[in-house]
Amino acid sequence: MRHRDAEVVPASVLADAVGRTPLQHYVLWTGRPAIGQPGSLRSRAFGCVHEVGVPVSLRVLLQRAARLDGAAGLNPDVVRNGVRLHQAARPTVVILLERRSSGEFVTVTDIPHAGALHRPLRAGEVVIDARGACRLDLFAHAA
Repeated sequence: MRHRDAEVVPASVLADAVGRTPLQHYVLWTGRPAIGQPGSLRSRAFGCVHEVGVPVSLRVLLQRAARLDGAAGLNPDVVRNGVRLHQAARPTVVILLERRSSGEFVTVTDIPHAGALHRPLRAGEVVIDARGACRLDLFAHAA
C-alpha cells in the first residue's frame, strides 16, 4: 500500500494548528509499537515521540511531525486526528492526556485497550499523579 508523502507545511498553517491545540494536552507513549501499517501517517507521527513514559506536549508533537523530513512533514490536523482516533486502537500505545492545574495527567477520553493493562481507562482517570508517578502499569516493560 502506498502512503501519503510528507508535505510542506507552511509556517502559518503550523502556527494556527498549534494555537488551536490546548496547552494542557499531552501524549504519553507506552514504549510499545503502534499496531498499524509501517509508513502510514499515524505510524510516522507517533515515531516523533521518542520519550517513553514522559508526557510530551501535543503542540510539540505537531511541531515535530510538521518537520519530519526537514522542510516537509505531516499536516498538524492529520496528526491531531490520528492521535484522537488512536485512543480506540487495540492496544492504545500513545495516550492523549490532559494536565490539570494540580499537576495530574488524566485521560482525555475513554480508552478501551490501554497499553499493557488489558482494561479500559475512563475519561478523567489519573494516569500520572501530581508528584509525577505513573499510577498505572502501561509500559512495554510490564509485559
